Amino acid sequence: MKVYLRAFYLGLLILCALAICPKARAEDDADAVVLSNMHAIPAGGVKIAAAAITLREGKATVGITTRAGDAPAMIDVQGPQFKWLGEQDSYPDRQFPELRISVDHVPAILQDHSAAFFGGTDITGELKDAGIDLFTISQSPPVLFSTPDNQEIFNRLLAMGAIMQLGGQDVAAWSARRDVSFTLSEGAHLVTLQYNARPAITLLPPAQLPKTLPLAAYCLPDATLRRAAARAAKSGYVLAVQYAIPTGIGGEAAEAVAIDLANPGGASLPAAIAFFCGPDGSAVAAPNAAIHAPAKPDASGIVHILTLGSP
Repeated sequence: MKVYLRAFYLGLLILCALAICPKARAEDDADAVVLSNMHAIPAGGVKIAAAAITLREGKATVGITTRAGDAPAMIDVQGPQFKWLGEQDSYPDRQFPELRISVDHVPAILQDHSAAFFGGTDITGELKDAGIDLFTISQSPPVLFSTPDNQEIFNRLLAMGAIMQLGGQDVAAWSARRDVSFTLSEGAHLVTLQYNARPAITLLPPAQLPKTLPLAAYCLPDATLRRAAARAAKSGYVLAVQYAIPTGIGGEAAEAVAIDLANPGGASLPAAIAFFCGPDGSAVAAPNAAIHAPAKPDASGIVHILTLGSP
């Protein structure tokens, strides 16, 4: 009986984990939903003096200190383009609706330039004229409940396939991205972004992790990963959570980013240890996934953080 109960428990554990997690890909951490690096207009108009990341209870706070500029600049933040991927998608809201941006601790005035597409065609205007929210696709399922403002446009969207009828309901089938911008006046400023991290999550036996994780992103030697995974695998499986946090503006990035970790994933993603690249190119290990130390971002200004735990 104990054998059957143990098998049942492991099976239930795996199913529950997969039900809350996106499917991880073996070759990289591409299943993490990454908020875009910011872009400066004009290009090169903003220089970075320092950057810092706080990752706690699943929430990311990114602080970027800019050097004094002699002219105002527009800062653009363009999120990923996405569509509804089905009920199994843990991150249907890839427009980061909870995103908060402040400049010198004052909420930034954001200008919205979000857009929607279907079959390579920009349908932003049609959706707005029909009174349809572009980010209906972030609902699961993305059902259109309200009556359109313009039935003719609605019918045209339905005919082209941007809206589908499934089970007697109208369902959004387009893709969209959120694009917001704000102005930085001349001088030095602290730009702060706060949002929910959307990491890639993998549940695997310890022996499979070295073949699955992009170890170079964390400057992590194979032997170190194997030892850490063996310690974390209390249930026979390891919960590997891969965070990718941008810290750059228009190709500019700090040489080192201050990292403050404390229970990064919260109760839903327990972590026994964390790893990231240090400024010298070697792996920094954080027991209990808690540490305050500098990290080295990649060439795009993204800091990659791996946590290992037992589900």
